[in-house]
Amino acid sequence: MRRVALYARVSSPHQVKEETIESQLEQLYAYAEKENYEIPSALQFIEKGVTGEQLARPSLDRLRDAAAAGAFQVLLCQHIDRLARNLGAQYVVLDELERAGVEVIFLNQPDLGKSPEAKLLLNIQGAFAEYERVRAQERMRRGRLYRLRHGLSVSTQAPYGYRYQPATQTQPNAWVVVQEETVVVQQAFAWYNGGELSLRQLAKWLNGQEIPSPNGKTWYASTLGRLMRQPAYKGTAYYNSFSA
Repeated sequence: MRRVALYARVSSPHQVKEETIESQLEQLYAYAEKENYEIPSALQFIEKGVTGEQLARPSLDRLRDAAAAGAFQVLLCQHIDRLARNLGAQYVVLDELERAGVEVIFLNQPDLGKSPEAKLLLNIQGAFAEYERVRAQERMRRGRLYRLRHGLSVSTQAPYGYRYQPATQTQPNAWVVVQEETVVVQQAFAWYNGGELSLRQLAKWLNGQEIPSPNGKTWYASTLGRLMRQPAYKGTAYYNSFSA
């Protein structure tokens, strides 16, 4: 009797929250039951919040190792873009599985066997999956730039002295002032611009006061130099080389 495995994946935390991984698994389990397949937990390879653009995925790595070791002969997957969204990655994985003698069954496509038509269909689906991925990324990028340019959003990377606050139903996302960090910024500017302390002396003083740096570790002169050049303290922020 042939041993059967399954692979399911969702890309984003939002998809994980919406439980789309459960909907994939429900379809896979239903198909396995219909075909009288038993899938042990060790052969259920599930990725949550992992992109399908690259091959470096924990569960996919385990799947490929298991296939090479002959642990299963059939792989169930909802759609080819769950296995990989990048056309090159699809070729690599499918070629490995074929060489290992594994039959891959995609539930959401017709079964054309190993005919040339089947390979052509996989190539077309892979190309469309990659195309849609690029389109989605571009829509998100342009939408983010529009919101930033019109003051409707801010970057998630808040400078020292601010904290990123996610959007709510009543207000957009924003940078909110962190009072204890603001005091450090103001004092550093006052002492440095007044010629009282150099950047190296400032770093030594801050470390002596055990005040955490922006990364929560040690202050250095270079850290303070970047802080002094931060345009956000003048009311200007930049994202993707565009003024926001």
